[in-house]
Amino acid sequence: MPMPLLTLIYAVVLILVGAAGYALSDSKSLTALIPTFVGIVFLVLGAMALKADIRKHAMHAAAGLAVLLVLASGGRMISSGFEEIGLAFFTQLATVVATIAYIVFSVKSFIDARKRRKAGEAAGAK
Repeated sequence: MPMPLLTLIYAVVLILVGAAGYALSDSKSLTALIPTFVGIVFLVLGAMALKADIRKHAMHAAAGLAVLLVLASGGRMISSGFEEIGLAFFTQLATVVATIAYIVFSVKSFIDARKRRKAGEAAGAK
């Protein structure tokens, strides 16, 4: 699956996780919408990546943002000591799991792109 499309799907997942967390929460805290806000950024990056001339930059920005998101969400889960296993925990867990999967696919995509580029250079040198 092309990374721009995967990024758009991942963005929708984050938007839905945040929206569901907010809708199901009794407190209606805006922090429940953090995955939604980040998902919107990924939506923009995925849309930008549909243009071939800026794809590399948009995908690297998305991967970097994903790493920061895992560190933030995972760090928040760890710092809470897993004391309160409630809705917030599960939305953070869903965010971390989806983001780790996205990072794995991103790294694989970067490796594959580098291999294709090197193969193209080698074929052009012959």
